[in-house]
Amino acid sequence: MQKYVVLILIILCSFDTHAFKSSSHSKSDTLQIISIALPPLQFYNDQHELEGYFVEVIKAAMATTSLDYDMALYPWARSYKMAQNEQNVCIFSLNRIKEREQKFNWIAQLAETHSALYTLKTHNVKIRSLNEAKKYTGIAIRDGVYHQLLMRNGFEENKNVYVVGNSDALVKVVYSKRQVDFILSDDVILNRLAKKLKLDPEAFNRQFYLDITPLKDYIACSPQTSSIVTNQLKQAFNTIKHNGVWENINNKWRSKLGNIIL
Repeated sequence: MQKYVVLILIILCSFDTHAFKSSSHSKSDTLQIISIALPPLQFYNDQHELEGYFVEVIKAAMATTSLDYDMALYPWARSYKMAQNEQNVCIFSLNRIKEREQKFNWIAQLAETHSALYTLKTHNVKIRSLNEAKKYTGIAIRDGVYHQLLMRNGFEENKNVYVVGNSDALVKVVYSKRQVDFILSDDVILNRLAKKLKLDPEAFNRQFYLDITPLKDYIACSPQTSSIVTNQLKQAFNTIKHNGVWENINNKWRSKLGNIIL
């Protein structure tokens, strides 16, 4: 009898160990797809559910794969760091510029945006170029595309660039701090952020379009993510592009996206 009890215990321990390993393996294999809150492209609704044009496109693509995934929105600096350093992490709404070219595995282009320099009407200033803008103070999200573009063009943090962690803070600071003169954005996103924060979207003047636009918005993965995963993702976006699903999503969102090119 004692021998049977020992045998049963061995079998149960083996089962528990196997179950633990399977659970651990499954968790590590889950693809994390991350970004920053940026309405109307990606945002949490009042029920804390993810919505937005990019969210719908990505969900449609993922539905054609066998990959397990989670989607979440974080401060941009956190998402950007994760997508450079962690396995099985993909980031979206990532503008493809030369500073980033070798840092990511680029999966699919999602859209193009025409960006411009905006000032508050109350500041009553005229800025005709980025070089001229150096006499003023701008604001950008840390490690965001505009932060990197300003650094490339000779701006300096804490001198003529004020850096914040997320898009809500970006607009709030522009409204509340007299020393911030300009912001880089596009009409649609700037208006949606202002409305979300119950601020006046008509308070801005567009000074000029940036000569580096249109910026190409991509979904991309960390260099540590395996080619098996990235190849599946590339195929997934090709599938919805050619079977009409992506175009149906475009038609649904087109009127809400203004000058964003789909």
